[in-house]
Amino acid sequence: MAQNDSTRYRISSRLGLGSGSLSGRLGIFVIVTVVSVSCVFYFSNHFRNKAKGTSEQGMFSIYGVLNGINNAVISTKESFFNYINLERKFRALQQENEELKSRILLYHKVTQENELLRKSFRYHSALSRKVISTEIFAQSLGGYMEQARVAAGEKQGVRENDVVVASDKLVGRINQVSENVSEVLLITGPNSKIPVFFTSTHIKAILRGSQNGALVVSILHGGAESLPNVGELVVTSGDGYYFPSGLLVGTVTKSEQDYIEVMPFSDVKNVKIVSILRG
Repeated sequence: MAQNDSTRYRISSRLGLGSGSLSGRLGIFVIVTVVSVSCVFYFSNHFRNKAKGTSEQGMFSIYGVLNGINNAVISTKESFFNYINLERKFRALQQENEELKSRILLYHKVTQENELLRKSFRYHSALSRKVISTEIFAQSLGGYMEQARVAAGEKQGVRENDVVVASDKLVGRINQVSENVSEVLLITGPNSKIPVFFTSTHIKAILRGSQNGALVVSILHGGAESLPNVGELVVTSGDGYYFPSGLLVGTVTKSEQDYIEVMPFSDVKNVKIVSILRG
């Protein structure tokens, strides 16, 4: 203990700091202050650099997270719009598929109608004719059903005055032809003139259309002494240039002295599939 006190005394004596000296105490304070300030600067710089590095790392981390979120949002947005586009394409394909199914059914029906037409022809001249099956896509409106358009024209071999039928029932004749479309003069039009034969009474006449959709006799040939019978079958006579003989036209619904009416077999308002008989 005495030795330690002696050592302290010697250090204090060398520094000139006596235990009771004011200058000695002041010197110790200065040394402590300098050391403390140096430590503060050292550690503050250290912590500042460390904090700066930490903040930079944090900013880079935050930037990376935000960039990842932004990319995820963009990817989700693209996926969403791709899904919407795929959904639209899928619905469009579904609609096209339904239309194709309808077309297939339609052409199956056309084939059946065509086969039925070939089997049910009642006139020999038609056997050598070429049959073009197609569909009506437009009709005239109004009291008279006079005109219709079919999806076949010059490219398909259609010519003016070709006969148009549904099965073996008369619909009309072609009166105008373009490249892929033709116009049909329907039997119900006022300008149509159909030479016909009444199968029971063997009377010949000329029929034309009327506003109520029926056919009426405009000319009665041969000075017939009797009138056709109600319910009598009427077919084309083959007279004239346009229509071959034997096509079904209709049945007699009224038979009076001044008025003979025939109701056609072909409901031209509802006929969609027809066959064109090339001459």
